Amino acid sequence: AGQITLTAKLTDGDSPITGATVKARLKSDDGKTFDLVLLENGKNGIYGAVSEKLPNGDYNIEAIATHSNQS
Repeated sequence: AGQITLTAKLTDGDSPITGATVKARLKSDDGKTFDLVLLENGKNGIYGAVSEKLPNGDYNIEAIATHSNQS
C-alpha cells in the first residue's frame, strides 16, 4: 500500500490559470473510488495533492478543473 502524488498544471496558452478548482477521482481495477481535491501551489497554475494510503494495484485517474464556471 502506498500514496500517489498528483500534480496538474493549468494554463491558457502560456499564461497560468490561478483560482481554479481541481478535483481528481482515482478508480481501482476492482471499482473502488477515491476522490482528491488538488490545492493551488502559489500563483503559477500548479495544483497538487497526495492521496491517502491506497491498496496495491492499478488506478485510472480522471481530473476535472473548473474556473469561472468553465471546465
